Amino acid sequence: MRRLGICVAVAAALVLSALPAVAGNDFQTGVVAVRSGDYVRAARIFARLARQGDARAQHNLGAMYARGLGLRRDYGQARQWYERAAAQGHSLAMNNLGTMYLRGQGVTRDLGRAARWYRRSAERGYPRGMYNLAISIYKGWGVARDLVQCYKWLWLAALRGHARAARVLPVVARQMTPAQVKAAKGLARVWRPTPVPLPRVDK
Repeated sequence: MRRLGICVAVAAALVLSALPAVAGNDFQTGVVAVRSGDYVRAARIFARLARQGDARAQHNLGAMYARGLGLRRDYGQARQWYERAAAQGHSLAMNNLGTMYLRGQGVTRDLGRAARWYRRSAERGYPRGMYNLAISIYKGWGVARDLVQCYKWLWLAALRGHARAARVLPVVARQMTPAQVKAAKGLARVWRPTPVPLPRVDK
């Protein structure tokens, strides 16, 4: 059977997408610094913005601590900044927290908490969070094994362009009955993302 696995690059991802015109120039300057390899400058910019409450900067600062980019690697600091961003509804930070708990990076390994963070990311519509939640469900990592729910989240992730989810879908489908696949797609069709920030799971 083909191996299915959690996306392993999640803690490395930085928010580097294009910004709306109203966004502050400081964050974009930090993005440019990352792209040019000037991680020390980027970390300094993101740290200042993170302390001011910018969720994107909080996430990026957490990612830089997790990778040791421009800063000494510190999983404890990474977790704290991810948590601050997640508390504001940052779905990538939620996903990355899930992976920290899955791996035991800066925290005691806790598969249940990992799955809960992945679920919060998935519920906000983040494809990587959907995929990681699906794999947790498939493996029974901290959550009940349920192929219908697994397929639902894989299908939603694939619809949003997650290539690995699309490749895994037929692997899971071969272990399901046609009725189960139909039920999973029905659940996916009525699903809607959570539009507001979700509460922290460590409280």
